[in-house]
Amino acid sequence: MSFLAQRPLRLALILLLSLGATLAAAQSVWACEAIDRYDYPRPCTFLEKYGECLWGVFDAQDQCFERKETFLDGLRCHAGTQVDLLACNLGMPFDFIGTILNPFG
Repeated sequence: MSFLAQRPLRLALILLLSLGATLAAAQSVWACEAIDRYDYPRPCTFLEKYGECLWGVFDAQDQCFERKETFLDGLRCHAGTQVDLLACNLGMPFDFIGTILNPFG
């Protein structure tokens, strides 16, 4: 195989590994906490978990923009937001399957 033929394969492998690490990190960070009408903790619903992930993404984006100093910092904020949104959206099917398999956990 020539170098040019191997390059897309290497890029795809790096992308898959990065995406897997991002998904794992996103799943561990977004620990949803919900309270029922009697002020007792309860498990979060599927959509509450997804909403909390999205809320965290936009909160992180706001904090990033508050700290930015250069144009490149702003681009980094935009890129980071897109990666985080991708992680939330790609993690959603796994959360949905987990909710179906373990509805009370």
